[in-house]
This record gives sequence, structure tokens and C-alpha cells, in this order.
Amino acid sequence: TLRVGEEPVRFERLILALGAHPKPLPVADDDAEVHLLRSLDHARRLVASAGHARSAVVIGSGFIGCEAAASLALRGVATTLVTPDEVPQQKRLGREAGDRIAQWLIGAGVELRTGVRVGQVRAPRTVHLDDGATLAPDLILAAVGVEPGGGWLEDSELTMHEGRIVADEHLAAAPGVWVAGDVARAHHAVAGRPIPVEHWGDALGRGEVAGHNAARTEVGVPGGAGQASVLAHAATADPESLRRWEAVPGFWSTIGEHTLKHAAWGDGHEQARMVERTGGFTLWYTDAQDRVVGVLTYNADEDYERGRELVAGRDAVGEGRGRPDPA
Repeated sequence: TLRVGEEPVRFERLILALGAHPKPLPVADDDAEVHLLRSLDHARRLVASAGHARSAVVIGSGFIGCEAAASLALRGVATTLVTPDEVPQQKRLGREAGDRIAQWLIGAGVELRTGVRVGQVRAPRTVHLDDGATLAPDLILAAVGVEPGGGWLEDSELTMHEGRIVADEHLAAAPGVWVAGDVARAHHAVAGRPIPVEHWGDALGRGEVAGHNAARTEVGVPGGAGQASVLAHAATADPESLRRWEAVPGFWSTIGEHTLKHAAWGDGHEQARMVERTGGFTLWYTDAQDRVVGVLTYNADEDYERGRELVAGRDAVGEGRGRPDPA
């Protein structure tokens, strides 16, 4: 039973695709003019503000922050990107990738303020940094991550983990209930462990898996429909007819005129190895056993496709389908 307001809605099959929402900036005044970027409405408001802004501050150096900062600068807006990291994307992609991204941002006209934190944002648009500097831009964008949309289910019968709904490799969270998208913390059939993923392509793919499995599953309702929560009912299906979540998570990101492609399990690596390519580069990410757990490419599509195979096959660099070492 799902309750919408005060009204109970009974179901036999339910797919929860609750997404995520951008984190607000905790150090900003309630009435400070701070943009967020997640929805089409957010984008329209940001574009409208950028149309008459001469200066901007972007807070956060994740992919949203880097993409937005480069785009604003290329529109002629004097843009400063503020991040506590030494280089953009250092935690996710490593120092070498971060150095390349920093070069691209500077080339696009972005001023980087690295290794500093925002201490406070005062209304309407004044940014105080912890190094004592004060910025007063025409536009402020906070790109400091997202929060999964499942927090309101913490007291439900579902198993939750930090706002995400725990599910198996078939994306089943409970009998009669499936989950897809950013709100899922599903077991990955190939990685062999639960992985949270926040990429739109993977959200689409998991939606297909969840929808297929929901359609293939018979949900039994003892004693007639509506007598008890569907979570307590039996859900049965031929295992051979069900799909598993097994695609390697991946995405692309365009920063100015440069497009990165990334595929990885997304939960860390031990080493990052840079290989230069003509007009581009590849970064191979490996674990303690030298198995490839991720690949990042710029103008190296063949490496990207091979990297996805190596990640999926849990192979070491130089292994997989008899191919030579990528260097």
C-alpha cells in the first residue's frame, strides 16, 4: 500500500524511481541568490541570469561545476570556480586527470580558486572564502552534490542505506517493489557488490531492467487483493526470464570543447596510469590486484571500448581477448 497524502493507493507492482535533488549550500543565507542545477527549470533560470551577468562564482568542482564554469566563461561571463580540492575532480579521477581538467578550465577563461572553502554566502550575492577573500559576483551557482530522493522512506518496510533503497541484482527491493535510477543502491551482478550510481544513462538502463522484471513477475495476494501490504506477499517469476543489472556504469562529460568518457565501478581505485594518445589520453584505473576497475579517455574511443570490456571482465591491463598491453 502506498499512501498519497491521506489516501492509500493499493498496488500489485510498484517501481520507485525517485531520483535525487541537488544539495543546498549549507553556509548560505536563506535569502541569498544561489542557483542550483538539476532540472530543466533550474537550467532555464541559470541561462536567464547568465544573460545579463558580467561575473559568476561556481562553488564545487564536480562534473556539473566544471561543465557550468566552462560554459559560463565561454559565454563571456568572468567566472571563478571555488573548490577545496587541489585540482578539480581529484577525489574521483585522481591528480593527473584533475590537472588536465584544470588546464581546460583555465583555457576557457575560468579563474580557479583551489584549496579554499566557502565560509559563508551573504544575501544577496556575497561569497566569503575561508582564506579571507570576498567575492561579489552577479551570479552564484552551487554544485556540491546531490541527495537521494528516498529519505522519506526511512520508516517504511524497505531496506534503506543513506537515503537510497537497497535492491538485488534484478532491482527488486521487496516482493512487488522494484527500484531504478539515482535512488537505488542495487547489487551489481558483475561487480559482485552494491553500487550507487548517479549517471543518467545508467538510470535509463536500470529503468528498463526494473520494468522488464516487474512485467515478468507474478505477485500473489493471499486472500484477495488489498488485505495487506504487498511487501508481505509472494512475488514469483521464472529466474531465466528476469534481467540482471550488469552493465558497467559510464558517462561522458563535456567541459568547454573537451569531452571525457568514463566507465568504472565508481567506488575507488588503487592506482591510476596515464597513457598519452595522439590528440588525447587514457587513464587506466586499477585495484590492488592490478585489475582494471575504471577507464577515463579523451579522444581515445578505442581505449574506452576496450576499457569497458576489461572492467566487465575483471581483467588486468594487458589481458582480455588476447589484446596487447594498452601502452
